[in-house]
Amino acid sequence: MTKFLYHRRTHTGKSGTPTKVATVSPAPAEPMPPPPPPPVQLPCPQCPKSFASASRLSRHRRAVHGPPERRHRCGICGKGFKKLVHVRNHLRTHTGERPFQCHSCGKTFASLANLSRHQLTHTGVRPYQCLDCGKRFTQSSNLQQHRRLHLRPVAFARAPRLPITGLYNKSPYYCGTCGRWFRAMAGLRLHQRVHARARTLTLQPPRSPSPVPPPPPEPQQTIMCTELGETIAIIETSQPLALEDTLQLCQAALGASEASGLLQLDTAFV
Repeated sequence: MTKFLYHRRTHTGKSGTPTKVATVSPAPAEPMPPPPPPPVQLPCPQCPKSFASASRLSRHRRAVHGPPERRHRCGICGKGFKKLVHVRNHLRTHTGERPFQCHSCGKTFASLANLSRHQLTHTGVRPYQCLDCGKRFTQSSNLQQHRRLHLRPVAFARAPRLPITGLYNKSPYYCGTCGRWFRAMAGLRLHQRVHARARTLTLQPPRSPSPVPPPPPEPQQTIMCTELGETIAIIETSQPLALEDTLQLCQAALGASEASGLLQLDTAFV
């Protein structure tokens, strides 16, 4: 800036020395709004799918799991099906035709879907996974049955039983009589027979003790058959016998041919 310009500022009342230019500091930035929460996923209780709204879940359940329109009928038994291809597969159950064969074991099937499910047993692939516990299954029906264990509320009478089960109750079959849990329905039914047998024994009247047999009667007469001073037989009777009967018993014991004339009887009455 020249001296002339500095001089002119003396007439205008402005300072002749340059001043620093005022700077405006930027306003503090506003905080960013938090990200929106993830949408709530509503799981379908019948399959692994989830939906963001209740209306979509309801529409899915009506379309997939609702009662289908079975317009196609079997001409032999009258059974209805949703699709025509299902009728064709069903007709093979009447004709016995099994055109789909497994190349691994040679087993034949009436439909391609049944063959595909069977081939999973050879490959070991389990495409259906439970989202709650991670367990896998070869068929979707098995997964649906398994997921009912997670949805079923289970109460435990004893606290140590709860951590054993983990994420879900591994023993879902409950005995209402004694409170035991079983993993399979067959085990529960076999166990319930024990309670049924116990109830049967309780309802039956107690058996009377068997009567004690009376002691054998004491002998009333003892007959000693001797031959030449040697005792050959001892006969004990509960009733006194006549002399003729006594001789017959001794002769039978000694032999009639050898006892004649040599038989001596000693009788003692008690």
